[in-house]
Amino acid sequence: MEKTFASRLKKVLILAVILNLAIIVMQGFNTNKTIHSSKDSLIVIGKTALSSFEGGRRAHFLLSTDNMTRFRTFVNDIGAGTGVKSLYLFNQEGEVLFNTKNITPPHINPRQTPEGIFEAPDGLFMYHTLGKPQRMMGNMHPPQGRRQPQFSDDPILVAGVLLDTTNHRALIRSEIVFLIGMILLELLLISVYVYTARILKVNAEQSKRLEASEREAELGQMSRIMAHELKNPLSTVKGLMEFSAKKSEGELKDISESCVDELSRLDRIINDYLSYGKDMTLNLTDTNIKDLSANAAKLLNIDAQSKGINIKIDGESSPIKADCEKIRQIIFNLLLNAIQGSPDDSEINVIINQDGFTVSNEIANKDFDPDSLGKPFYTTKTIGTGLGLAIVKRIVQLHGFNIHIQTDELFSVQIKYS
Repeated sequence: MEKTFASRLKKVLILAVILNLAIIVMQGFNTNKTIHSSKDSLIVIGKTALSSFEGGRRAHFLLSTDNMTRFRTFVNDIGAGTGVKSLYLFNQEGEVLFNTKNITPPHINPRQTPEGIFEAPDGLFMYHTLGKPQRMMGNMHPPQGRRQPQFSDDPILVAGVLLDTTNHRALIRSEIVFLIGMILLELLLISVYVYTARILKVNAEQSKRLEASEREAELGQMSRIMAHELKNPLSTVKGLMEFSAKKSEGELKDISESCVDELSRLDRIINDYLSYGKDMTLNLTDTNIKDLSANAAKLLNIDAQSKGINIKIDGESSPIKADCEKIRQIIFNLLLNAIQGSPDDSEINVIINQDGFTVSNEIANKDFDPDSLGKPFYTTKTIGTGLGLAIVKRIVQLHGFNIHIQTDELFSVQIKYS
């Protein structure tokens, strides 16, 4: 039930993240389209304003004092409510000849660039070079009392317009703020998903550890009962066979000694079951890891020499607070496993430092499941119970230490004190 709920919750969060991401993408396209559409509208207004200079000879009429006031009123009417801040006339050198609102225009060079559109500090600026004025057709004459202008020598003029971008910029700000809000929502959804996934993962791991602990507790109890029931009769049989080996001669003596050896091996197996099954308590004292390593290596020297294996101990460490006998058991089990798992004529390294110690060796047989290492009764050896590394892990956890097992090129077991 919990797994189904966790799976559904993750799917819902993933769906929410994907949908919000799709909305962000769509909003991004819409924002870009809206901003361009707003700017295009401004440009249309600017072109319309500039075209007002093209009608008849308006631009050139402006240069006469008689027409300036009337035309200023005309162009102000054009700009009213349309977003036009000011209209200009320039000569080809870029000098201002006419300015409706006395707003200083940006510098332009019409001879080099006849027309252009660009962002200015006061708004969007557009300018366009006007064509040569044409003479009046037919017998058209100016009103009585007004002099007809002479256009043949009139200069080429440049019309400019400064557009108000206040609304355009406000639109950009609102669109960007909305888009940023959607992105922040996306980040929040992703954070919620990651956080939820971690919580679900931790809960799943805790459930697995709890189930494993319950299984190991049941196995430990069963192991303790079985080992206790076997221990006493086994000790009796072993004692009788040892007595028989002492009193016998010839072939019978050899058989008796072989039986004693096998009974001793069975006794060690039963002791493993008892060690795994019994409740452990710690007797903390100052413990020197290097001394315990040297002592365990000495006890296992014969086993190591039989395979041509050299045990090398490096490093120094200060005494730590630990149960000396149980740490001795950890090091003994790790070295014994290393000897049994190493190829002939190889080396086992014990590296000790202030943070912990590591036992590493080459691997003779890589046919094992790394995830099952340290689980009770898992072994790839023809002899043994598969409890050696399980006992090590149990003692390590009882001390509050950490254990890390690596199985890359070397088989390495690292014990860290924190």
